[in-house]
Amino acid sequence: TAPKAEASRGNYDKEMEIAFWNAIKDSKSPDLLQTYVDRFPHGTFAGLARALMNQAEKEKAANQDVARRDDELKRAEEAKLAAEQQKRDAERKTAEAKLTAELRKAQEDAKKAREALLVAEKEREIAVKSADAARKVQQDAQKSAQTIVASIPVESGPVDDTALVRGIQRELSRVGCNAGKEDGKWGAAIAGAIEKYHRAKRSALPSGAPSNEMLAALAAEKSRVCPLQCDADEREVGGRCVAKVAQRPKPQENAPARAAPARNPEVCATWQRCMSIEIVHNQHKCGYRPGGC
Repeated sequence: TAPKAEASRGNYDKEMEIAFWNAIKDSKSPDLLQTYVDRFPHGTFAGLARALMNQAEKEKAANQDVARRDDELKRAEEAKLAAEQQKRDAERKTAEAKLTAELRKAQEDAKKAREALLVAEKEREIAVKSADAARKVQQDAQKSAQTIVASIPVESGPVDDTALVRGIQRELSRVGCNAGKEDGKWGAAIAGAIEKYHRAKRSALPSGAPSNEMLAALAAEKSRVCPLQCDADEREVGGRCVAKVAQRPKPQENAPARAAPARNPEVCATWQRCMSIEIVHNQHKCGYRPGGC
């Protein structure tokens, strides 16, 4: 009977294992599979149960990794959206600030323009008043001049032009066109001087007869008009004619020394007397110092 009882016991355990396995095989639950392995460590399906548990663990780890990756992706997208919104907010604030600054600058420019316009209008009013006052002064002066001219008595008889002619002679001589002696006489000397002026200036004086216009035109000249003409034995120095000084020959080298000329008392006295007279005006008339003097 003992062998039969053991056989019956073994059949019962086998049936229990199969029944338990059939109950959990489709659940893929690691806990149930582990329970099967704990109860039937050498069971028919123990190896398959362990393989399913490993697979379940891999799937669980993969699911956890996917969940973690999805969570990271979600947070990254949320961060991206937040950054984009922050960028848009910053750009909007920048545009608003720029518009505000431009508006403020435009308002300041408009204010300055209004102030400048007020200043310009005031300056124009002052200028108008000043111009009106100047015109009034001009009109008063013209009226006054007309009154003075009207009050001058008309003189009859010939006019003495001596002073006028003398002034023209003086101005012609001043500009280098020598008109001779200032005697107040209108003659050939003045006509020649005027002709020299015309040739040098290449323009005619206002009138060929003595006139105030001619005197005014000559007085307006600031410098010499007619060129300076010096004699053959003279040269121009600083706008004046001075006597030419003959250059003495340079002594030759190794030439014998020339004896000093003998002193002639009469010649020396004549030369000294000439120098004492012409020392201020024309020293060149006296010539060189005689030898020995």
